[in-house]
Amino acid sequence: MITLVAALVVGLAAMVIVPMVWHRGSVAWLGAVLTIGLVLPHGVVAAVCTLPWLALVIATASRVGTATRIPTSIETAAHLGAHAFLIVGAGSATIAAAGWRPLGFAPLIIILTAAHFHYAGFAFGMIASRCHHEAPSITTALAIGGWLVGVPLVAIGIAASPAVEPWGAVIVAAAGTLLGGAQLRAARRHRSALLLISGLSIIAAMVLAAGYGLAQRFGFAWLDIVAMERIHGIANALGFALCGVLGWARVDRDCAAQEVTACVSV
Repeated sequence: MITLVAALVVGLAAMVIVPMVWHRGSVAWLGAVLTIGLVLPHGVVAAVCTLPWLALVIATASRVGTATRIPTSIETAAHLGAHAFLIVGAGSATIAAAGWRPLGFAPLIIILTAAHFHYAGFAFGMIASRCHHEAPSITTALAIGGWLVGVPLVAIGIAASPAVEPWGAVIVAAAGTLLGGAQLRAARRHRSALLLISGLSIIAAMVLAAGYGLAQRFGFAWLDIVAMERIHGIANALGFALCGVLGWARVDRDCAAQEVTACVSV
């Protein structure tokens, strides 16, 4: 069963966060159709509702891949990785809506995979790239590198090798903590409450993720998957991703306004 919380978290990414990052608000309706598919009963109709979003994601990722081909910087690697992860997220949403259970995974795990790759995959990569673009540093480079390694390790651990999953979670958590620190520094530079919330949220969410992954590995579980869905998932969606994307959009608008003012003054 797909929970309403998980469906809405994925829908938020498709309706708001991804279109804002792409600067393509006109595609938000496809995210709305995706969300409808995720809340409908499993089956053909629900799966069909998710296909336009999947097609858009694949087409956009193909354009990004064609334009960059070989990554020439950590930023372009982040863009390529983010869009590759987004394909996995959109594909997982289709699988969840159809009610398929590859490898015997529970429906909740499949929809959480969709959420994970929309947020820990796409949103993380694009926000990290934006941080590195403004203030290149070893910290942001390590955050992107750790994310590129850690996210696939978590997926491999879930799908094939449970022993790998906690270490992937720890790597992602370390990368998220580094990114959170970069967001906090950006918040100070721009006096942005939104970036402050984003930085604090991802640090808190990554601590939970690392704790959950290690607890599952060593048998001292202190949070179940449903609690993680609500606490970790919502912190990532609303706190980190939404506030982060809105915060950087405001920074970019302010910078553009200052440039226009400077041009007019001259």
